[in-house]
Amino acid sequence: MISFNDVYLNNSIRKTAIRIIKKCPGIYGMIKVGIKANFEVGISNEPNLCYEVPNEFVFYIEHEKKHDKGDVHVSFELKNELDIEAILVEKDYIQFEKNGNQILFKFDISGFTGSTTTLSIHTRIEEPGLKIRLEHNHIGRKAGMYRNINYPGTQIIAAHHYIMGMREIIRMLNLPSYLANNNLGYMYILGFETNNEIHTDYPPHWHLIYRWETFVGSQAPHLYLGENGETLYNKCYIDGIEGVCRTFENGEWCKFVDYLGTDVCALCVKDDGVFVTKPYGDVYHMSNFEENKVVIKKNDVKIGEIEVADDVKKGIYEIKWTKLSGIETPGSYVQKIIYDPLTGVFFESHVHNFGL
Repeated sequence: MISFNDVYLNNSIRKTAIRIIKKCPGIYGMIKVGIKANFEVGISNEPNLCYEVPNEFVFYIEHEKKHDKGDVHVSFELKNELDIEAILVEKDYIQFEKNGNQILFKFDISGFTGSTTTLSIHTRIEEPGLKIRLEHNHIGRKAGMYRNINYPGTQIIAAHHYIMGMREIIRMLNLPSYLANNNLGYMYILGFETNNEIHTDYPPHWHLIYRWETFVGSQAPHLYLGENGETLYNKCYIDGIEGVCRTFENGEWCKFVDYLGTDVCALCVKDDGVFVTKPYGDVYHMSNFEENKVVIKKNDVKIGEIEVADDVKKGIYEIKWTKLSGIETPGSYVQKIIYDPLTGVFFESHVHNFGL
């Protein structure tokens, strides 16, 4: 017989990831870590939660959740020709001391709740009714399900094109303003990550989510990608309700509804790309990723194309939208987003308009 406590376990232990960034990627020599604190803490002994990749070392500690101050003291020795550039815990750069080959640092775990975000290298850009999350994947820090497979570089860049192409479609459908003005939540467009051991974001896909204000009940299509970056099919989950999902086959429309059951928009995956519309609205078509771009059509007429590049070493994300036709189509522009290449934290954005 299942008791209440078997279903809802009271877990007071948290896993927190620490990243140690190498100054010279490609030099190897796994470090031996020592930790101490005045409360219960230890290095996780779970498989794959302590590892080395070309760009960094990663290890997880397990500790009790604390509301008051709780410093963890860490030390390790560098081997061979290793040197380090930075130490990261969550989104913070941690100060460290270097004494010969020995590195010492400490950090406070008070207030750490939920899943650790140390490995979530995301940039978030927002406007009323629309949020974008850009995942900055790098072959030098791959982990999890991506550890021992061919790196999905084509799918990564394809997903970035779909994210930004869909941003233009969602805007032209006026969905962000409709949702924001009526307090109905927002559209949320994001890709997938390859460098997070505890987020098995596999196989490659991107997302077009209609996020309710209440979160629970949000429709969350996962749009899975083929080897050439093409969108294959939609597996739609319901956020906040574990195990509830449905796969929409090629050519089948997936309808988004608000919390009152009113239709908001609809999505369909076909062989030649993704289609989106809204009640009594135009039908937009985003092509599959080919020749390093995607093409956007409105009612079967080409209106623009998107090209995207993400320099994960410099932290520069560039979007180029070229208008092809259409009176109500946005004018051509280049947007450059600057972010921290190690954390994904947004710094600034510049837009240059070069056409009507």
